[in-house]
Amino acid sequence: MINHSESGFQESLPNRNNSVVEQGIADFIITPAQVSMKVGLYQHDWDDCIKRGLTPEFIIERIKDGTLYSFTINYRNKLPHFPHIIGSELVEDVLVMRFSKAEPIRKRQEFAQIKPKKEFYRNGKRLKYLSPSGVQSQAYIPPDCKAITEGMLDALVGRCRGGISIGALAGVSHFRKALPEGHGYTILFDADGRDNPSVIGNLYHAGKHGKCKIQLIPRIKGEPKAGIEEYFKAGYTADDFKQLIESALKPDDFLRQIIDELNIQASPKLVEYLIKLAANNWTEFETLAVISNLEKRKIIDKPMSSCLRKKVKVILRKTEQKKHKVSTVKQERPAWQDDRLIETRRLESLFDDHFGDKLQYDIIKQVSYYEGKPLLEQKLERECCKLLDKDLTKYRVLDAAYIHAKHHEYNYPKIYLNEVKKLHPETNGVIERVARKILGVDHPLEIEYLKRWAVGAVKRVHEPGCQFDTALILQGAQGLLKTSFFVELAGFDAAGKPLFHKESRDLKDKDAIISMHRHWIVQLDEIEVAVTRHETGTMRNFMDARYDSFRHPYGRVTEEMPRRFVLCGTVNPQRFLVDEHGNRRYWVIAVKKKIDIDLVKELRDQFWAEAMHLYEEGCSSYLTDAMQVLSNELNKKYEVEGTWDEMVEEFLQSRIAPVSTTEIYQHLDVEPSEYRRHDVWLNKCLTRLGWTKNKFRYQGQAPKHYWEKPNQTNREAE
Repeated sequence: MINHSESGFQESLPNRNNSVVEQGIADFIITPAQVSMKVGLYQHDWDDCIKRGLTPEFIIERIKDGTLYSFTINYRNKLPHFPHIIGSELVEDVLVMRFSKAEPIRKRQEFAQIKPKKEFYRNGKRLKYLSPSGVQSQAYIPPDCKAITEGMLDALVGRCRGGISIGALAGVSHFRKALPEGHGYTILFDADGRDNPSVIGNLYHAGKHGKCKIQLIPRIKGEPKAGIEEYFKAGYTADDFKQLIESALKPDDFLRQIIDELNIQASPKLVEYLIKLAANNWTEFETLAVISNLEKRKIIDKPMSSCLRKKVKVILRKTEQKKHKVSTVKQERPAWQDDRLIETRRLESLFDDHFGDKLQYDIIKQVSYYEGKPLLEQKLERECCKLLDKDLTKYRVLDAAYIHAKHHEYNYPKIYLNEVKKLHPETNGVIERVARKILGVDHPLEIEYLKRWAVGAVKRVHEPGCQFDTALILQGAQGLLKTSFFVELAGFDAAGKPLFHKESRDLKDKDAIISMHRHWIVQLDEIEVAVTRHETGTMRNFMDARYDSFRHPYGRVTEEMPRRFVLCGTVNPQRFLVDEHGNRRYWVIAVKKKIDIDLVKELRDQFWAEAMHLYEEGCSSYLTDAMQVLSNELNKKYEVEGTWDEMVEEFLQSRIAPVSTTEIYQHLDVEPSEYRRHDVWLNKCLTRLGWTKNKFRYQGQAPKHYWEKPNQTNREAE
């Protein structure tokens, strides 16, 4: 903000709360005679800003916040920190571009650039902008700044035309003067940066200093020094600008790109500088490989190649001498290049410097990815051995890679849920719409099932290992696309792999448990088989568990992993529940029509956005006591025991001879294909009635298992 009270024109400052329409453009165009009373731009400065691509509304906002204003310098107020103007007795009109937070023209310690109406030259080169001397360099950092460029007006054009907040510096050499180490802003520089050796070097070191990425404006025909202004004048759009910034490169990748873009017209001076820059920052192997590549592309000839190789050797030798001479001082070269350090420290440094955030760990899939692709272990091992020039064991490399990747882990469902919540702040009961329109639900409790199960799925993502011991079951005829409903709700991760998994193996199987932990929504395949294949206690314990202990493939220790997945299931027959004590864990929705999968895809984002809003509002993932009582009543129509227990007891009342389970199933009209899924229930039923199971020969048949009453004597000896 301009310090208007000190400059003497506080009373005539425009009201910042008035709209542009109310004040009018004319209020912000002033004459030199008004400069001591009013803030604004001279007409030629206004016209210049419009010509560069700034809108009137944007210019007025920058006048209001003190970023731009016109000023007149004369012999009475010459500024000692602008030596270009000292010695001139002429009155000079200038456009002030304020970097700092106070009025710089009147304060020696503040920083601004000025654009004079008169032309100034240095060493035969015209100076478009004049920077102060003897003043600490400062950066213009607007709110939500994403990138930094050279020159205030280019930054303002990027903000106005590109819709991205762009900061500014006085020049390429100011990146390390005006910005703190590790600032992280993307460096966006003019197109001629790729042809100027000193600029390339400054950009590279600025990127290292700021731990940030670098990007250059693309070459534009007829504009060899094209900046952001020329970029938009060439027809590029705001979307192009956003993509340009997002595609910025890390310093080493930027240097590689500059080298790769060299052609046979490249000046020897530029080539030599790039090789020296590489030699000072890369390994000998990498630098010599670059020279070989340039020779192969005929950019340099053999004599120059030989000369460059010698210079690389000299640079590396001097670097090595310096490193050994000052062992207590922080090394300029990466630690992984110091063969005096232990392997573990060198590997840590190598992964930090060479791989960075390209190596990430997906905590759902439990897999490391390099540049978005699954990590190839053998390729990684060879790369590390080559860079360190040392034979390393596979496990040493993989351990270091795992530790590094874990520091850059990500949870895709969590990222997805946060994104859809922002995209859909209002969802208007979409979960109920899915229940009614897609699943054909009409009972209010079944709608609550779907809603609270979705909240449980969100909770498991944000609170891994939280208690959630229920499964959502879709019951209905075959061919209604019940499983497809869960597949589309789960969706896919960033690599295109499904977050849904169907598990048919034994629940105690280690591989089955690992597979479940690699997904978000897990379907117990044929739930009616799953609930009868296992003892009811085993099934309850599995669903109650919040953590699972297992050792990852190729891992060396057992880890306790919190559950991030929720359970679901599908079933065709109506009666399938056999655990009178554990049926509360099954929320059964009767599907009455074929599911519209296209509509599921369309509403998926809104579905999960509403679940996120409900979770953040404190919605429970469990039923209330009243709901649970009603749920117990509804589940009775899905219980097997309620109908068949009495039929079995009646069938066996007058029975004296041993009986097989096949006979009982035939009496109950059960299909042979369904015998297995009812075995647990039938065994419990017969045991409760006092029958025991034994294997013996009966009626001349081969020995097999029969059920008999105690003290029966009518069986044959085996």
